[in-house]
Amino acid sequence: MARGAWSGLLSLLREGYRIEREFGLATMESLAEIGELLEQSVVDSAGIRCGATGAEFEFHNPPLRDGAFGGATVRWNGALVPPERVRFRPGEGTRWRTGGDVTPQSPLIWRPGEAMQWALDGVEVPVGRPVRIRLELASVAIPPTVWVEFEGIPRPLPVGPERSG
Repeated sequence: MARGAWSGLLSLLREGYRIEREFGLATMESLAEIGELLEQSVVDSAGIRCGATGAEFEFHNPPLRDGAFGGATVRWNGALVPPERVRFRPGEGTRWRTGGDVTPQSPLIWRPGEAMQWALDGVEVPVGRPVRIRLELASVAIPPTVWVEFEGIPRPLPVGPERSG
C-alpha cells in the first residue's frame, strides 16, 4: 500500500477514535450505518457491466442535495478516462452527453434520488477481476469537488434489442 494511503487510513482511524471518545459508541455505529446506506443506495444493483466497447454503470444521487456540476471526471482503476470517452444521461431514451460537454456554463444538473447512466468507452476490462471507479464532480458551489468511489467485478452487458438507446 502506498505511503499516502496509510496516512489517509491513520487519519480516518484517529478521527473515528475522537468521535467515539466525545460522542460515544452509539454515534459511531450510527455513522457507519449511514455510510453503508449511502453506499448501497448510490450504485445501482446491476453493478458494473462490460461489453466490447467499454463499461457501463448507473449511479443514483443520494438524497442529500441538488447538484450543479461544472466538470465530470472518471477514473478507471486509477487511470483518468479521457472526457470525450465518458458519456452519461439521466435515463433510457435521453441524449448522451460527454464529460467534455460539462462546463460551468453548461453544467451537469443532478437532482436528489435521480439515476444517471454512465458509459466509459474504450476502457480495458479485466476478466473476472474487480475494477475501481471514481467519479469526481466539480461543483459550481461548495465544496469544490464531490466524489464517489466504488469497486466491483464487471459482468457482461446484454446483447440484442434491449441494449438500444
